[in-house]
Amino acid sequence: MEKLIITAAITGASTIPSLNPYLPIPPKQIADSAIEAAEVGAAEINLSTMAIHMGGHVRVGLEDNIYIKKGVLAKSNAQLVEKVVQLAEILNREVATPDDARGLLRLKRKDKVNF
Repeated sequence: MEKLIITAAITGASTIPSLNPYLPIPPKQIADSAIEAAEVGAAEINLSTMAIHMGGHVRVGLEDNIYIKKGVLAKSNAQLVEKVVQLAEILNREVATPDDARGLLRLKRKDKVNF
């Protein structure tokens, strides 16, 4: 099974072609190639678990979900990412490094961009 990509939107800003012309792959192409659990609110952790188990990728962030578990507020985006990393480990799914994710999404390597 391919490595798991975990993304976290730190700013909460939308990234769509009309707002960011520098996207190298159209969002539809990414959506067609991966099952993502995104913008699901309080069910984020449950759906992330399902996505990991089904071979998909996940997105977590306080802009989508403020709870680390039922009734308990998350302290940070990092705490949400750590929770999903733990779930991936339990489900025997390796988490992608930034370089792995660039390769899976067919993005330029870090050393090939000017930002």
